[in-house]
Amino acid sequence: MRKSCRTLVDSFAWASAVDLQIDLPKDALITQIDFRAVMTMSAALTAVQPDGLRRIVQNFKIESGGQSFLGMSGEQMGRLWSLMNTYDHGGANLITLQDGSAESITFRFHPGSNPNDPYDMSAVIPAQDLGELKATWSTTTNAVVDDTITISSGLMYATVWSVAGVNRAPGGKTPGLHVPISSTLSYAHSANFSDLSKELEIPTGSYLRRIVMLVQDETATRPIRKDDEVTRAGIYLGRESRRLIDADFEALKADSAARYGVSSVAFQLADVVTGHANIPDGFAIIDFRPYGHPLYGLDLRGYNKEDIKLLLTVANYTSGDDTIVWYDMVRPWA
Repeated sequence: MRKSCRTLVDSFAWASAVDLQIDLPKDALITQIDFRAVMTMSAALTAVQPDGLRRIVQNFKIESGGQSFLGMSGEQMGRLWSLMNTYDHGGANLITLQDGSAESITFRFHPGSNPNDPYDMSAVIPAQDLGELKATWSTTTNAVVDDTITISSGLMYATVWSVAGVNRAPGGKTPGLHVPISSTLSYAHSANFSDLSKELEIPTGSYLRRIVMLVQDETATRPIRKDDEVTRAGIYLGRESRRLIDADFEALKADSAARYGVSSVAFQLADVVTGHANIPDGFAIIDFRPYGHPLYGLDLRGYNKEDIKLLLTVANYTSGDDTIVWYDMVRPWA
């Protein structure tokens, strides 16, 4: 096997509120991709705004034909993605702090289960088996970062880690692989729901590794993450008629921070932390690897949609509140 790391010549040239696309290489198995955006602002950022540069990604997809390997479609999904990166990498913040009018942020997609190994092959994008492979960045408007300072221009570069020399089956797929198939649900709150009475269907048919939740209070130009909109969350297993998880949101936040080693990290560049020991508001990860396969989580192959559900207690409802749920899933490449 031959490992390599390369920054692609092709890059995204930023424009406001459009879909941008580049081709990704198809000569190996992709184990990690960094998408580094360098943004030029209309003036130097002087005030700390909620989530800052994280807001430049509205949606992001990595697809081949009808197969989706990364699906982040919601509302300013860069916030969820960047915070997840911070957790996955032990508190490492992939944002470059202010440097005049130039700002930089990196969004990392690591499909495997060991984020410390860029060549982890527990799950990969099987690029060598594909006829095409494209990354699509849906941008936000130029006004999402700051009240008065706007984005003037920008470029996003892709750096790809890959492993070559893994034999394919004759005329078919590389055997023995698992591939990511993440997806997103945007739930617009419609009322208050007590005692975990709001039920959301969880995608089935694959392994469920994690559920990542971002809860926010309003949907203006810059929606704000808050803790008091979803106060409790649970996982219901219909086949067993039991709740696998039933915990208040603060407990889920604390468990996420402790599990990923970020509870004492000073989050930087507009995380807007208030009274939570540097754990960001409105963000939690439910990890299913302790309840199932140590690399892939719960095996939901053969499950129906009523067999497993995400349960929420929703409070303090006002119009515009919503919850973004990202399902981190993998399946055998067969």
